[in-house]
Amino acid sequence: MSELWFLINKYYSSEFPNLVKLAQIDLSAPVHTADCETGFSAQNSVKTAHRNRLSPSTVDDLLTIKLEGGDSKDIDFQAALKHWRDAKTRRIFTTKV
Repeated sequence: MSELWFLINKYYSSEFPNLVKLAQIDLSAPVHTADCETGFSAQNSVKTAHRNRLSPSTVDDLLTIKLEGGDSKDIDFQAALKHWRDAKTRRIFTTKV
């Protein structure tokens, strides 16, 4: 079908401009909605009622990790915690005597 529209676009685009435009729109539309459904499902699991104050950039980062990240068995959690702890002074790691 895409070859047919390619030929129509190549040889008859001046005669049928609206038809060619319609074909371009049709060929660019997704065939299924699985990607959208996966994205919404991931968003619903990341941004819950208890996490409703997350900034858009944080939600975007978490969704990227959830959808494109690897297996959690491959993560060095001790190194990640050390990096997070050393990034700035955090109250959780300060001790009052």
